[in-house]
Amino acid sequence: MKKIIAVLLLALSLSIGAAAYAEDWNPDVEFMTVDAEGNEWTDRAFADARLTMLNLWAYWCPPCVGELPDLQKLSENYPDLQILGVSLEDYEQDNIRTMEELGVSYPTIRLTESLDREMNTGYIPTTIFVNSDGHIVGDVYVGSKTYAQWAAIVEKYLDETQSAQDIIEKLAVCYGTYGSEAGATIETLLGELASRDRNAADRWQRIMNLWASAEEIPIHYDCLPDGLPETDELCIIVLGFQLNPDGTMKDELVERLKVVLASAEKYPNAWIVCTGGGTAAENETATEAGKMAEWLVNNGVDSARVIVEDKSVTTAQNAMFTCEILREQHPQVSQLAIVSSDYHIPTGALLFEAEAILAAEEAGQENMEVVSNAAWEAPSGELSSMFQAGALIELSGDAETAFDIYYETYDIHELPSLAD
Repeated sequence: MKKIIAVLLLALSLSIGAAAYAEDWNPDVEFMTVDAEGNEWTDRAFADARLTMLNLWAYWCPPCVGELPDLQKLSENYPDLQILGVSLEDYEQDNIRTMEELGVSYPTIRLTESLDREMNTGYIPTTIFVNSDGHIVGDVYVGSKTYAQWAAIVEKYLDETQSAQDIIEKLAVCYGTYGSEAGATIETLLGELASRDRNAADRWQRIMNLWASAEEIPIHYDCLPDGLPETDELCIIVLGFQLNPDGTMKDELVERLKVVLASAEKYPNAWIVCTGGGTAAENETATEAGKMAEWLVNNGVDSARVIVEDKSVTTAQNAMFTCEILREQHPQVSQLAIVSSDYHIPTGALLFEAEAILAAEEAGQENMEVVSNAAWEAPSGELSSMFQAGALIELSGDAETAFDIYYETYDIHELPSLAD
């Protein structure tokens, strides 16, 4: 069951990440071309690796051919490096034949006008490096090099080359591991992020500030407090809890719903979102949101007020999918109130606030904010700061890393040391 959920979540998150990626992609080197087999290649290939090496060469050039085995060895020894040979169309078939004879397996793409602008030095081989954001790094290299020389260059650029997503992951994991002790390191990482993407840095600065104060937010028990909007600008959001194998609700989820019921009676114009997907091991049709909505309606809540979000399987997905529904179908909603068990409130509030920040057209222009909460006092329960780190990474679009953290298989051996 866990594996199935992971696969579904990864597919959903990749689709969300792809949309954001399409909007933000602005590479230094733009191209659309084909390889010798007719497969299409575009500049989006740069996003597939931390570093891409583009090597313009020809079969009749001895230095070009001489370094091909070393380039093949580089491609095998550096998994974060992608090598693309670049060939004039007239030489394409002879180049491919030469590569096959030498056992070189990395792709060769056809030279285009845009690639030629960046690589036309008048000499071959000519080599450039591009990072995962599509930006050229380092020098233009004319002439061949030994394996050791290329390896030194590649290692230097890999050390220097971090995508914005790499830095965001380090931000989350560093704070999740060290907490407030990571203050200086967090500032350094935010500075590095700003050098690559000022807008992203502004958003993540706000998220990190929220995270630092997440455990300090006041928690209201049994019902939402006074003073919230009396209009449909307010939305009460109840977070789901894993169902019993047969699809019935566990006691903890029912207790959360009693808090929702009291809050819904106090704020009769507020919308109510039930969020949570299918988590019943033996009942594929049951969803947390569906069961919660059914309970609320059976206990007197007008069904017209109840919004069902039944696709999510993590708290990060609760935030992403709920906010998307509200933006698209209920744009008047601007105030969110989170209902859950008390140990879950800080994480839920953080993730919904973070999602609003990340989804805004511009940093600081969010159209929703978390204004309050109501909780059931659970006898036990805890969510770690590393769980929160995984959830924030999931919001950023990297579901695979998030699940490594959730399942405690994430390797932190490369975690940056704390700055002095």
